[in-house]
Amino acid sequence: MRWPSIKWCLVQTLGVLYVLHFGNGRQHLQKPDTPARSSWDTTRSTTAQIELGRRLFSETRLSRNRRVSCATCHSPRRAFTEGRAISEGLGNYARRRNAPSLVGVTFQRSMDWDGRAGSLEEQLDGVFSAGGDMGHSIGSALKALVSEPTYRAAFVLAYGHTPTTGTLRRALAAYQRTLVFNDSRFDRFYFGGDTAALSAAELRGWALFRTRANCAGCHHVLAYMSDGTPIALFSDQGFHNLGIGFQSGWMSDKGRYAVSRQRRDWGAFKTPSLRNVGLTAPYMHDGSLASLEEVVAFYVRGGTANPMLDATIVQRTMSAEEQRDLVAFLHTLSSEQLLPTARPAKQH
Repeated sequence: MRWPSIKWCLVQTLGVLYVLHFGNGRQHLQKPDTPARSSWDTTRSTTAQIELGRRLFSETRLSRNRRVSCATCHSPRRAFTEGRAISEGLGNYARRRNAPSLVGVTFQRSMDWDGRAGSLEEQLDGVFSAGGDMGHSIGSALKALVSEPTYRAAFVLAYGHTPTTGTLRRALAAYQRTLVFNDSRFDRFYFGGDTAALSAAELRGWALFRTRANCAGCHHVLAYMSDGTPIALFSDQGFHNLGIGFQSGWMSDKGRYAVSRQRRDWGAFKTPSLRNVGLTAPYMHDGSLASLEEVVAFYVRGGTANPMLDATIVQRTMSAEEQRDLVAFLHTLSSEQLLPTARPAKQH
């Protein structure tokens, strides 16, 4: 019989003691007044519609130069991000910002870093525009498909008629709404009660996340599926000014202000979900922070001072070890299916 190592036993014991003393943290979390819910009941989309959307997601013929697809900027191999600081899309607008992950997009009340679209379908109108990622209109994109017999058959199977701009939007949106992964080590700990899922350092990071670091102040943990099933989203879906991009008295990208024209939104950007955050570098709306270590250090410094800096962004005292613990915890939010060593994600 092979006995467990002393280190394994120690981690197990520490995990049990932590949960007995602190719980798994669920009772300490602030619940938002209006918790995020999935914007779509995926049972309303058929398998044929989702499969068509999956195929369209990687279709480069939808772009003006026939070299860019949705998957170019939202690669399944990179947790549905691009891995670049600034998006590679064709339009001038697309080249200003980092491509956010699409994982959990079904829970988002608004789209993009500035919340300019209220739904995935509306967001796609911006993607398919002269200044958007695809470099031309959705009508122009559709022309590349209508003469393709296999696509015509797929649209008829999914929607009962040949392709239209409306069904093109709906198919792409239907697929993206299936991108929900809840198989991280944190999920096993938080929802499954597996005290061995997190190490002692990761548990310390989780405690910091909820308390002195105040990450949970903006990165609210819970959201809900359309059937009421809870999922850890880690976003309040609000807009906050961190000072990213502020130089010489000027904000290079005005963020939410460009949409709302409200002074309080100047330089404010949407709180991204932290799901798979360990896989989605670089960070922030402009991709200016290369690692999670840089992100944590930025917050500890209190962001970048500017006239509209969010009140929650203040300088904090955290030791180097505590910062490492916080980074270690953030890595527990990665889906097992999306880890580089895992098999390719089953996307629906």
